[in-house]
Amino acid sequence: PGTNTLWTSVTTYGFGFNMSGNDIPADFVDSTYFRQFADRNSGETAQTVMSSVNVGKSRQSTVTYKINVSSTQAAGNYQNILTFVATPSF
Repeated sequence: PGTNTLWTSVTTYGFGFNMSGNDIPADFVDSTYFRQFADRNSGETAQTVMSSVNVGKSRQSTVTYKINVSSTQAAGNYQNILTFVATPSF
């Protein structure tokens, strides 16, 4: 987590996200770069997805989710919980 990589291969498996808009990490080069989510159960730290030293109004970004599952993945029910925390500045 924390590093974006080119994710265009059909054999790149996982659950990740891409961002566009204001105040997003600079390494989201374009819509083909994704970052896997941090796994709290593995001790991975939360990731900042939007930040700026310049407080302003009308700042907006878009998150796009991507999942690519291997055909050998065991059948079953799977779930993820995503938590976004907004911290205001004044």
